Amino acid sequence: MDYISAIARCEKAWINRYAVPLPLNSPARAPGVAEHPHEHLRSLDQYLQLAPYLLPADPALTASYLWHTDFHGRNIFVAPALDSSGKKVYQIVDVIDWQHVCAGPLYLQARVPEIMQQIGPAERSSSMAKPTLPGDFSSLLGEEKEAARKEYLCQLYYWYWMQITQRKNSRQFSALTDPGGLLRVNPTRLVGHTWGHMWGNELLPFRAALVDAVANWDIVTGADGTAPVCPLHFSADEILQLETDLEEWNNGRASLFRLMDGLGVDSRGLVLSDSYETSRALNEELRKQFVDEGPIEEQDDRLAAWPFQDGVEHL
Repeated sequence: MDYISAIARCEKAWINRYAVPLPLNSPARAPGVAEHPHEHLRSLDQYLQLAPYLLPADPALTASYLWHTDFHGRNIFVAPALDSSGKKVYQIVDVIDWQHVCAGPLYLQARVPEIMQQIGPAERSSSMAKPTLPGDFSSLLGEEKEAARKEYLCQLYYWYWMQITQRKNSRQFSALTDPGGLLRVNPTRLVGHTWGHMWGNELLPFRAALVDAVANWDIVTGADGTAPVCPLHFSADEILQLETDLEEWNNGRASLFRLMDGLGVDSRGLVLSDSYETSRALNEELRKQFVDEGPIEEQDDRLAAWPFQDGVEHL
């Protein structure tokens, strides 16, 4: 309880001291209420009301574990070796990128490795049937057939991974398949990331996670009809407004990602050294176009609001 509450209190302390909204015309500005610090603080207080009920009852799921949360092919180093029979094999010799690793409750730490998420859904029921190709697969043509085959393989690889996890790592399997798992996990995974600009501003998904938890209170508490009274209530108008803001937020993220893709900027804000000058020139061209499209009296603000410029980190 102290662990999951402390995350929210740290976020509140940071927002109270450092949070500054972006200009209204910034393409990186989050929509609606998401740039208002007091709205973040209000949602964090709501989370703290729910926090006592977000812990699973099984003590094995709240035990502390050290977990590498960025486990994918680029962080795993392998080298050729010979086994006892002289056959060439490959061994894992190093795993890097530990800087964000921490110890925490298993139900929060356990997740599907990114190396598997890339080829299959991140969360699935353990009881799902073994995947099969669609019934009309043989009649599909071209890209449609290839897409169906790829989806089938993604589901199949993931299915096998879950079967192996169930046999080899039962605690992880239990954490991943806990009926109230995501309803409890999502608010806490998002609570430390509510403030930011555009893709870094998770207030609206955080609020949606709170709404989902309240709407599925019996599942969250595992009470099956005898749940304690939920300390929060969201009105129909609040939920409708959240859905509207989320749609705007998703559209804004999509626009910004298209801009990044056009500039050759990756998710970390980096460009390849070989294409730096080309990306820089295109960025200057697009920034000028963005500024010139606005009224004269707004051009200074639009220039300051552009997300990619020297010496300014807006994203």
